[in-house]
Amino acid sequence: MNKTRTLITAAVIAALAPMTAAAQSMTLDYSAGGGLYMIQMDCERHAANFFVVRVTADRGNHPRLNRFFKDSKASWCQQKSTASYKSKHSVAAGVKYHRGHLIAANTVDNSPERVANSFFMTNVLPMTVQLNTGAWKRAEQMVECLRENEPVTVMGGPLWGGPHKNDYFVKSHGIETPSYFWRVTLTNRYAIGWIMPNSVEAKARMLPQYRVDLEEISKRIRSAPWAPYTIGGTPPAKWLSLPDSNCKKRHLS
Repeated sequence: MNKTRTLITAAVIAALAPMTAAAQSMTLDYSAGGGLYMIQMDCERHAANFFVVRVTADRGNHPRLNRFFKDSKASWCQQKSTASYKSKHSVAAGVKYHRGHLIAANTVDNSPERVANSFFMTNVLPMTVQLNTGAWKRAEQMVECLRENEPVTVMGGPLWGGPHKNDYFVKSHGIETPSYFWRVTLTNRYAIGWIMPNSVEAKARMLPQYRVDLEEISKRIRSAPWAPYTIGGTPPAKWLSLPDSNCKKRHLS
């Protein structure tokens, strides 16, 4: 790990201290072979509570895997199963869940090892099908567009508690289901944050409605892990437009 990344990693962990003070936590650093790529686990919940990844122009295309794994370094701190999230109770309620990547495999596909790390269950939480293939995915596509022009840092995590039923996978995986996910995308010029509901309403077209100020996220997580970075101003309207699947970079320049 180079000196700059070491300093940023240490600063991010320090900024997370208020969020993890009451929890037994474990930091997993998957940065080998590329830029900053880190997940912090809440061992009491057996789930990730924070992720951060920094990427530059996409020069890799290593393939996705077709299965998920436990991370031996996480031991008892992680979920107890790699199986898909299936619950007859959630299906009866009209809700289906995916094993949703916090850090997308495509974001870290510059090496086979980094892609494989993204399929650890430490990087996975229950996301509704609509969120995983909708609003969350659109935010991932925005990163793919932006990274071609300048380095991009992405961080986020789950928000627990709320109006949604959360015990579907306690027995099978040992984890609750987040009610929301927060996400912050940072470039050298701009910063944008979202709080997305883990619900059937979270389709791609809804992403602009989930935008919030970073101060709102900071209140919810009782921390400001973006503090080590220079925060830019509010992006222009065209920057916030939804990229299509072909990554129309003209919208994000």
